[in-house]
Parts: sequence; C-alpha cells; structure tokens
Amino acid sequence: MKKFICLVSLLCLSACTKVELGSHLIKKIDPSTYATHKGSFKVGNPYKVKGQRYKPFETYNYTQTGVASWYGPDFHAKLTANGEMYNQNDLTAAHKTLQLPSIVRVTNLENGKSVIVRVNDRGPFARGRIIDMSSKAAELLDMKRAGTAKVKVEVLGDESREVARMAKAGQPTRGMEIAYNKGVPAHTHMASLTPEYMPQAPKAIQPTYQAPKYASHNSAYSPNSPVQMAAAKSYITKPVQAQKLVKTYAVAPTNLYVQTASFSDHANALRFADGLRHYGHTKIKEIAINGRSYYRVKLGPLNDVAHADSMLSTLIADGYKDALIVVDTQG
Repeated sequence: MKKFICLVSLLCLSACTKVELGSHLIKKIDPSTYATHKGSFKVGNPYKVKGQRYKPFETYNYTQTGVASWYGPDFHAKLTANGEMYNQNDLTAAHKTLQLPSIVRVTNLENGKSVIVRVNDRGPFARGRIIDMSSKAAELLDMKRAGTAKVKVEVLGDESREVARMAKAGQPTRGMEIAYNKGVPAHTHMASLTPEYMPQAPKAIQPTYQAPKYASHNSAYSPNSPVQMAAAKSYITKPVQAQKLVKTYAVAPTNLYVQTASFSDHANALRFADGLRHYGHTKIKEIAINGRSYYRVKLGPLNDVAHADSMLSTLIADGYKDALIVVDTQG
C-alpha cells in the first residue's frame, strides 16, 4: 500500500467566504483509500495561524454566536483535520477549537433554519468567522447565496459524548449527524435509519451527485453489504428528503457588533469604552458566567457583515488583536 505524506501549509490562507482551511492545504490522497479514512478523536495542541493563536479544548457545554461561512468543491475529497476525507455533501463543519468529532446544532439567526452537523475539521481562519459549514449544510441553512449568515452554534452534549466514545474506540462516526437530525437518541447506530443517504442502484433514481465508488456514503459502515456492492458507483443524496432534516425556529431580530474586550470590573470596562468612541458607538453588556459578572465592550450595532468585517480589520490593525464579531439580540 502506498504511503502518503500530507504536508499541512498554513500559508496563503484566503479570506474569502469559502475559506481555505489549514487541514485542506495538503496533498490529495488516493481515492481508493477513502473507506480507510474513518477519522479519529482529536483535540490537538495550541496552534497559530496568521498571527492568531488558538487553543483547542474538549467541551460538552458550549454556545457561540457569530458569522458562519461555507466551503465546498475546492476541498472535496481532501483530508479533514481528524483524518477523514471531506465530502461536501455530508452535514459537517469546521471549527477552530472544538474537539473532533463533536456534534453541534447551527441555527441561522436570519431565517430560523437549524441543522445538526458533525464537526470534523479545523477552521475557518478568516477573522470574523466562527464556523465553516459544508456545502450541503450551508444549502439547508439557506446561506449559500449570501455566502455568510449570522448563526448560533450549540454543542449537543450527549451526542458529542457518544461520537467521541465511538471515535476513541476506532469506530467511524460519519453519518451520525443524520440520525441526530432525525431525533434518534445517542447510542443508536444510524446505518439502518437513513435510507435517503444510503447507496442505491443507479437505475433507481437519477443521482443529484455522482462520485467514484470510494465516495459511497455508507462504505464506512458496511463495505461488504449487498446494497453497497450493488451500487458501489452511485452516491445519492435526495434534496427533497434532506430538507426534512431542517428544523425552523422563531428568531428574534439581531445585530452585529465587534467585541473588543471583556472585564470583571465595570469601571475598567467604562474607561476602555471611552477610548473607543472615535471608532463609533460603544456598548457594554453584562453577562454572568458561573455566578460572576463580566462586562463586554462592543462597537455597534453595525449595518451588515461587510461593515463588521471592515470594523474588525481596522481594530486589529490598530492593535486590538482579540477583537471578534459577535451577534446579539437587538437592544
């Protein structure tokens, strides 16, 4: 068997919507080895990209709001950070610090559409983006045309613990996100639960996406099954049935801000905010974490993502290296 040396380069990262992930800047692997790339559990060491430091951590209670982007064809069939082969038609995502794999619910705060995805990659590394959705996940959230969306990211604790257990035991976790979207509890194997994502005979339906035989979605679960062998050359995702995976929630109006700092002392937050007034309107928001109050200093509200990106770039250039884009309810 050929040995493949995958060299990760974190140079020349693009700041465009479909952000190049560090884990994708690698040599493309032999397609015939697709089924062997089932991925592994990974947290990883702290790392630095474009001057920004990131410290991955394992957590099962985590919520984040911000701007999402998406990535697709340019990275299809390349390795993800946890050793899987990226498939743009899977419901997956990339995150800078969460353990791999983990299960998160991503809700588009602009239209209320929500979908559960499995995080198996690192990124996005463009400043101002908190998660990179696969092409299919972005489609279901109805964010592909705009390229970005204001989102809420929530780690699902029980589901994430289950896929972590599976990955640590050397079991594949690909497709578990489909089961969880359908309300199947943790500890339940999904192979028999998702017929619309199972390989089917080419004559049964015209494929909406066709890839070489190694890309058959269920290959990681039952590579020798009759269904798999009968349709090894066809990988089918039915868009109509896939839409049933989406849940829609009522969403409150939201605003974009650039958060610059957080303080445990309100007076310090006020002094810091005074020094930012030449950039625009400042706001201090009090939050409670583990029974303790913190005061976050933000600039805004801002008109749109482009405005937020511009403000963020200006602040970073002026030395506010920890600035980030956040989404808040209006008020």
